[in-house]
Amino acid sequence: MFGETLFSGSPFIRWTLVPVLLLFALGMPLMVDQWTPGVMIGIGTLSATSLLLALGLTAPSRFGWANRVVAAIVFLAFVLYLGSEIVSGPWRSGSRSQPSILSALAGLVIIGFPALRYALLGRFGPEPSSEENGEPPDGAT
Repeated sequence: MFGETLFSGSPFIRWTLVPVLLLFALGMPLMVDQWTPGVMIGIGTLSATSLLLALGLTAPSRFGWANRVVAAIVFLAFVLYLGSEIVSGPWRSGSRSQPSILSALAGLVIIGFPALRYALLGRFGPEPSSEENGEPPDGAT
């Protein structure tokens, strides 16, 4: 239900999030002291993602593709997080709040794969049945 609520275009969600997303996209580059290639990629990705989400929330029926791109970016972020943890060294144990391969894998499974599903299919849950779409069941007149 979270994804359907977020991407539904509800006026409350739109008027609450869109101004914050626009301020974020415009404000993040102003907070950088020293621009390096990594910072440029990070800030550019964050700003572009927030602008795409604002666009998708503004008119979801017209810019639904923007929401799907945001979901793909979320999936790719978790893939990069997992790759970074694998490259950085051995399995670490300790606090769950600390970066580790297990934390990255859990994030990929819990958040990344549903985001990938939305990016590819345009929905989070199973395909709605014909009865949920208001159509009569097969064989019914």
